[in-house]
Amino acid sequence: MADRQIAEFGLADIATTGTLDHLLGQEKDFKHESKSGNTYTLLSASRVRARWVKNREGAALSKNQAVTYKSTYYGLGVELADTGNKCAGVVSPMLERTVPDGSYCWIVTEGPAKAISDGNSTIAQGEAVITIGSGTGKVRKQVAAPADTTAALVQLNSVVGSAMEAVAATDGLAFNVWVHPGRQTA
Repeated sequence: MADRQIAEFGLADIATTGTLDHLLGQEKDFKHESKSGNTYTLLSASRVRARWVKNREGAALSKNQAVTYKSTYYGLGVELADTGNKCAGVVSPMLERTVPDGSYCWIVTEGPAKAISDGNSTIAQGEAVITIGSGTGKVRKQVAAPADTTAALVQLNSVVGSAMEAVAATDGLAFNVWVHPGRQTA
């Protein structure tokens, strides 16, 4: 029954009312497509793996933001990712509005999606992107070689995915990324 209920929510949907905690953590594969109004356009034959979660940030989440699991709600509730946070995924790029605190949405946990650049530097296609700074949900390319084992683990844990296109050094620019948290390559 839970699968039937969750099928009612697509990647463009959020749920702001009702108690849907029994559906948290559910994973589903979706088509890689975009949405404009009521029109869907297939972008590739790739599948998008997503997880149904609850916003536990304390504020609204926006599409394409990198998120981490809230410590007391691991696998079920998310908040904005910060530098060094283990990335859970990115908020669905198909959302047409923000996700209020306490509401439910999909996060992309593997496959093609979009992420938001912090504008720190250009990003080349194929480069790893990591979570960065002050709980903004933005990403930047992984540049520094780790100084020690601890720094290497922090960088590995903070990987969001790999850039699917070259990206200019523009703060707030949404770009295509292959999401694969915690792994260096797709």
